[in-house]
Amino acid sequence: MDSVVLYNNLSLEDVILTTPKPNKNKGLSAAIINGKTKASLYMETPYCKTPFGASAYDPTNGADETKKSWSLTMMAVPGANDSEDNVKVFHELLKSIDEKMIDWGIENSMLIFKKAYKPSQRGIVEALYKRCVKPSVGKDGTVYADRFDFKIMKNELGLPDLQVFKDSATPLSLDSWDTLQQSIVKGMPIKAIIQFRIFIIPGSFGLSLKSLQIKIPNVSRISKPVSYAFSEPPESLANEDRDDDVVSEVVDSDEEESSSSAKK
Repeated sequence: MDSVVLYNNLSLEDVILTTPKPNKNKGLSAAIINGKTKASLYMETPYCKTPFGASAYDPTNGADETKKSWSLTMMAVPGANDSEDNVKVFHELLKSIDEKMIDWGIENSMLIFKKAYKPSQRGIVEALYKRCVKPSVGKDGTVYADRFDFKIMKNELGLPDLQVFKDSATPLSLDSWDTLQQSIVKGMPIKAIIQFRIFIIPGSFGLSLKSLQIKIPNVSRISKPVSYAFSEPPESLANEDRDDDVVSEVVDSDEEESSSSAKK
C-alpha cells in the first residue's frame, strides 16, 4: 500500500510536523505527515512481542463498560519472525521522532504553552512532553525493554475499529472485545500498521500511536490439559488390574478348598 511506509524506509527528514492551529473545540490541532506522500504518517512495524495482549483500562471499575479505553503494547523485543537489528532500527526511529517532537514543542512553545521557551530550556519542554517510546521498570526496580502503546479505537457500534489478519488477506471477524483479546494474547509476536497523531492539551503535548491493522502469526494455541495427560497409565488403573488378579486368586483358592472338603 503506497500510503504505508516500512519502518526502515522512512528518514527523519521525511517526518513533517505542522504548525499548531486553533480548532473548533477552542484548542489546538497539529498533524504529523509523511513528507513524501504529503499525507498522514502510516507505518508498518517489525514483529515485536506484546507483553499483555489486547488490554483495557476501565476508569469506572466495571460500572460503565462504554468508558473502557483499549490499547495494545509492543516491546522493543523481536518476535520469532524478526531480528534484533530490525527492531533496533524501529526503536531508534521512534526515539528520534520523540526528540524531534520536543524540538517542535520549543519552536511552538508560545502557541502551545502561551510562553516562549528557549533551546537552553529544553528540559522544561521535555518534562511536558508525552513520549511514544516509554521506559518500562518493574515495581522492584527491574529495567525491561522500552515499550510502545498503540491505541485501539472503537467504531460506531462500540466494537474494535481495527483489522486483524492471520493467514490471509481477509481480516478476522471481531464481533466483540473478548474475540479481540482471544486473538491477540500475551507474549504473541505481532506487527502493526500504525498512524502517528499529535495531541495538545493544556500544559502538555505528545505523540500517540493509533493501531489500524495487526498481523498475528498463524499458530495454534495449546491449552492447558484438563484431563489425565501423563504418558504412563494412571496408578489407579494399574491397581485395579492387580486387585482383579488378587480377587481371582482368592476365588480360585476358595473353590479349591471347597472341592477338597467335599472329597473328604
